[in-house]
Amino acid sequence: MTSLPARDLGTVKLAELFAEPGCPLCHHRDRAVVRYIEGFMYESVNDVAFRASLDVARGFCGPHTTDVLTGGRHVSGGMVGSAILFGAVMRVRERELRAVRSAGGLSRGRRAQEALRPPACLVCAEAATVDDAAVASLMRLA
Repeated sequence: MTSLPARDLGTVKLAELFAEPGCPLCHHRDRAVVRYIEGFMYESVNDVAFRASLDVARGFCGPHTTDVLTGGRHVSGGMVGSAILFGAVMRVRERELRAVRSAGGLSRGRRAQEALRPPACLVCAEAATVDDAAVASLMRLA
């Protein structure tokens, strides 16, 4: 088997994953997701811009909610960071539910549908960006 003609740090790291069993793109994404979660748990729990993005996103998907909880324990040794983020998400969701309760007529149904939509998980968005970049790198090198 020939090696991947890696030319920069990003493609060197991706090329190394071809030596491991399983999908190198999945390994690359999984490692990037862990680094992303650890990064915001360490640096951005109280960052205004990150928190605003989290408010707009309305939280994390189910699997990444678990990963954030695990990442919080790993980075800080406790759950304070995770609790801060989950508290912020609960406040956003509480406002949505109060808006449903206070709405009348047709707007109640619309607000209920809005409250039911899944969150636009920031971690999923990061994973998609990492996937796109890795595939583009492989396409350039192929």
